[in-house]
Amino acid sequence: MIHHSGHASVGFSMRMDRSDVTNENFSLIDGIHHLNPIIYSHGCNTVAMDIIDNNGEDCIAEKMLEIENFACAFIGNTRYGWINEGQTDGPSLHLHREFLNAIYADQITSLGAAHLLSRLKSAAFISLPNEWEPGALRWCFYDCNVLGDAAMNLWSNKIEQFQKINYSSELTPDYAIYTGVPGARVTLSLNGEFLATTLSDNDGLAMLTFDSTFAVAPYKLIITAANYKPYVIDLASQPFPSAVVQKKDQQLTFSLKSIYPNPFNPIATIEFSVCQSGPVMLTVFNTLGQQIKLICNEQLEAGNYKKIWDGKNDFGDGVASGLYFLRLKSAEGIDTNSCLFLR
Repeated sequence: MIHHSGHASVGFSMRMDRSDVTNENFSLIDGIHHLNPIIYSHGCNTVAMDIIDNNGEDCIAEKMLEIENFACAFIGNTRYGWINEGQTDGPSLHLHREFLNAIYADQITSLGAAHLLSRLKSAAFISLPNEWEPGALRWCFYDCNVLGDAAMNLWSNKIEQFQKINYSSELTPDYAIYTGVPGARVTLSLNGEFLATTLSDNDGLAMLTFDSTFAVAPYKLIITAANYKPYVIDLASQPFPSAVVQKKDQQLTFSLKSIYPNPFNPIATIEFSVCQSGPVMLTVFNTLGQQIKLICNEQLEAGNYKKIWDGKNDFGDGVASGLYFLRLKSAEGIDTNSCLFLR
């Protein structure tokens, strides 16, 4: 980020004229070795998007974003910026300080959200009596704007990579993704359009649930978090509607098929088959025979199913490391299997 406090105009900022803003003058900014900066300026008129000069040139902030080798966003004033003479405070600096506090203290990662919070934190002062320049903060409150993608996320610390992501390669109606990071945003998209999004819980687990309108198609799973490099992977969906995945060329058998991964942490996928329609129960027990978790208690049609166990009991508490038994029960009989949970 470049932070600027100084005089400016429609065609002048940071001691540069519009004519200085060229790809040749900023050839080292390649987006790899030197990232395209985000600029926050107190200067007047730099983001005056409605003004062009006699040659038809845009304001200098627009010029900085239009060329390839310079800024990727500019937060500045469509008209006046303001200081308090003889002080280290002032209306523009007040908003700027709250913007940085939103990013570094409140961990607000998007430009637009941080800018909005800077206004909310400053709103109480726009009619403060005995201002150095009465009305100046109100003016700056309305004329300071974001030029660029307001949804852009900022890195404010060392860039990390997701290390513990765990998910199934095929989508199911109840889809679990372990991110390893609390508060990570998990989004599913199709052809660039967001279909579903959620946040992971304090254990880093996120759940996406879909209805029968879910189509068979290639999807993108996108996982983001503050100061993490985005994780993007292609996924394929199972045939819908319903959670049943029928295999016409195979004979169905009542069985608790597999649990994977095994050992697991934090989620396990449990596959089972039923041959007859009717009530089905899938339950987890500890080695003392005590019920830990009721995973499924439903009326199911014949078919193959997948269920998720997130390593928690019926009260939502995480279970201890150890051996656990799963029991599948229906009118057809009972089948059991075991799994090992490791913290």
